[in-house]
Amino acid sequence: METAVSADRDAFLDRYRTSAPAVYAYLYKACAGERSRVDDLLQETFSAALITWKAGKADDVTLPWLLTVARNKLIDAYRKLEREQKHLARAAQLQRADPLPTASDATDALACVRRLPPMQRAVIALRFVDDLPLAEVAALLGKRVGAVDSLQRRALAALRIMLEETEDD
Repeated sequence: METAVSADRDAFLDRYRTSAPAVYAYLYKACAGERSRVDDLLQETFSAALITWKAGKADDVTLPWLLTVARNKLIDAYRKLEREQKHLARAAQLQRADPLPTASDATDALACVRRLPPMQRAVIALRFVDDLPLAEVAALLGKRVGAVDSLQRRALAALRIMLEETEDD
């Protein structure tokens, strides 16, 4: 005889099995194939889903809901990474240390995207993976439209340069 707990667990696992591939595919594109980040964000997304599920809101845990949670986790991760990089940059300035050089042997566009600063990567992911307008990206990132436009322009310019360097090698 199946208990209510095991039936609920099986239902959640079934939702996971059917939704995880789509959420993983979204995160893989948005993270430019950076598998460790994708794995972490997938875990965080389904942890949030489990909390919602256990709160009696299993019907809320749909694929669109999961993708929204994944996007929010992605944005939070890029914000955190940006804060960490700012702290490291300040520490490097205080120590008058030279910044670490970036890898110059990028072999494809994904490797180049990985080299962008976190906020630029976030803008690229939201604009070109999610196909969101600038205004919506600005709202999601808590920035002005002009700032997001500037981030996008700088990211695209940097990508052009990196890709040209890759072609020259």
